[in-house]
Amino acid sequence: MLKSLGYIMLFLILGEALRHLFHLPVAANILGMIFIFLALRTRVISLGSVKPVADKLLDYILFREEYDEIKSNLIPFFAVVTIGGVSSIFIVLLSLIWLESPGFIVRSLAAKSVTTPIAIETTKLVSGIPAITAAVVIAVGIFGNVFGVPILRAFGIKSEMAIGTALGTASHGIGTARALDIGRSAAAYRGIAICVNGVVTAILVPLILDGFNFL
Repeated sequence: MLKSLGYIMLFLILGEALRHLFHLPVAANILGMIFIFLALRTRVISLGSVKPVADKLLDYILFREEYDEIKSNLIPFFAVVTIGGVSSIFIVLLSLIWLESPGFIVRSLAAKSVTTPIAIETTKLVSGIPAITAAVVIAVGIFGNVFGVPILRAFGIKSEMAIGTALGTASHGIGTARALDIGRSAAAYRGIAICVNGVVTAILVPLILDGFNFL
């Protein structure tokens, strides 16, 4: 277990080092995930080297128990989460532009719909204020936890898959804790949606803000 954890930490540190060295516009934890994937694909490390910790993480998000169902819906799932993540970024940006908000507010809130560690790292990359990001991310999560499911059901959405995906995309960890009350399928989809939206947001926010000339 310690060896497995050590490998994962090593790649996260490598991601942090390369981001600083080459000034890459991607959060270090996302780079670490990419490097682990490449190392496994090229067999630089074996799957068994990271499997103990990976198994624990997959058990936590209930991925393995719902693998067959998730696999059969993989393409629409990725499409919906990506569209949801991108839409969230643009809705926030355009709303803040319309309100003539200062640039530091725009940079601090662009990543508000992802889990706190990724949101903070992304905000640092775009020269925002992490404290503002953290406060808004927590507020968004609490809102999703309290009102997310009632709003979805008010629109006639009852599918566990749809509810879990929506909560994972929009309300990150705090909000998606509510998915556990809905069912195991909802909890599994919310866990994967958090990961996918985190990667999408961490990669796109710096590029989009650069296109809006906020950097």
